[in-house]
Amino acid sequence: MKKNDWIILVVTGVYSYFFYNEMIGLNLSLFTLILLITSIIKDKELLKNRNWLAVAGFSLMASCGLAYYGNLLSILAVIFSLLILAGMSVSRNGSILIAYFHGFYSVIVSCGDDMRSMRERYHNNSRNLPSQKRLLLIAIPILISLVFIGLYRASNPIFEEITNKINFDWISFSWIFFTMVGMWAIYGFFHAKYVTEVKNFDEPETMKVDRNQKSEYHLFGKIISVVDENFSAKLLFVMLNLVILILNLGDLNFIFIDQTLPENYTFAQFLHQGVGTLIFSIIISIAIVLFYFRGELNFLSQNKFVKILAYLWLLQNILMLFSVGVKNSIYIDLYGLTYKRIGIYIYISLTFVGLVSTILKIYLVKKNLFLFRMNGWSFYLVLVFSTLLNWDQMIVDNNKSLDKEIDIYYLLSLSDATFPSLQKMEYNIKNPEERKYYHKLLNRKITKFRYRQSQKTWKSWSYLNSKIENEMNYQAFIKN
Repeated sequence: MKKNDWIILVVTGVYSYFFYNEMIGLNLSLFTLILLITSIIKDKELLKNRNWLAVAGFSLMASCGLAYYGNLLSILAVIFSLLILAGMSVSRNGSILIAYFHGFYSVIVSCGDDMRSMRERYHNNSRNLPSQKRLLLIAIPILISLVFIGLYRASNPIFEEITNKINFDWISFSWIFFTMVGMWAIYGFFHAKYVTEVKNFDEPETMKVDRNQKSEYHLFGKIISVVDENFSAKLLFVMLNLVILILNLGDLNFIFIDQTLPENYTFAQFLHQGVGTLIFSIIISIAIVLFYFRGELNFLSQNKFVKILAYLWLLQNILMLFSVGVKNSIYIDLYGLTYKRIGIYIYISLTFVGLVSTILKIYLVKKNLFLFRMNGWSFYLVLVFSTLLNWDQMIVDNNKSLDKEIDIYYLLSLSDATFPSLQKMEYNIKNPEERKYYHKLLNRKITKFRYRQSQKTWKSWSYLNSKIENEMNYQAFIKN
């Protein structure tokens, strides 16, 4: 067998041992490290690829977050990283999101494609391939031996008793299926494939806009030249700057001066409607800029004014982001922190990067693909660094500090990492009936946690869950 075949068999064995009938925890962190080491053993050229090394480092960072917190976000970040690594092994100069696509594509189709091509080569060749020939030479004696074992068991009770003592209980159809699915995915990881058209689109010779690229297009049967586009862009950006200026002045007046809303309008409506509209408007804003600065307009000698207008409009979009962030902070101060409100901050951060990258695209005369690459990295980095924070504990700590009554049932829906804080909050509930009901729900949550922990082995271990379990056992010991 070849080195690559041994690697797949060994990694599949590790996968089966780590994950069969286990929950996700330390096992995925260790498995990620093994995949990185075996990838380098298989292809040492990966060590020369800066993008691959960067994602490998971030995947280890996400693995540390997983080993510490053991939460779903860390699991998703690790899996996302591994798929990117698989894609980057065949598309080494590609973008993050396209690498993820190729990694996912490989895990799904690679093994099946190679099996089909092997079968085609076999039928087109008058002689069996050496590997298939060896497989037949091994499989036929095994099958014949199994037939004779059955015959001897039927004819000799002593032999039947001996074979009955051999325990094959560890082999099960569920384990075989689980392992075969794992081998299929692992084969795709180590034998990644790419879609040629997608790879060619994602890896152009240069990221600079071609100076000779013509931007003419037809509208209602009329040819629209680059000079016409320049006039249209000036008019559009002047109007859009005026509209967004009025919007921003209204928001700034609300935040810093008036702080009153129209009649029959709640602050929740003001925030949520603002975020939804903001998402749509900024996507359109970036699309408009990408359209006008896709080609020849970048090099027109009379384009300075239209560029200034585009910069100004993008900067005003950033100001609009700032106002949404401030309104979100006010809302959190009033009603507490939730995942949706954290999501608004994350969205604002990603959108800020999108707007800045659009400004850079115009200034550096880059292709639209430049935005796709830069924003793919920003999305990935936010995902990885998010695994290093205990979001649930942050939510509980923030909401405990509020003067008003908090939604304790929302807090109970959070992860097990919040148990110590939730237990202390029980004494803050003034209503006896409500405190009794809260105590019942909390005990039910703790019972489920203890049961899950009792089913875990070291493979599913995470530091935070182990720490909480030890604290609970210590408290129970003190009470006794």
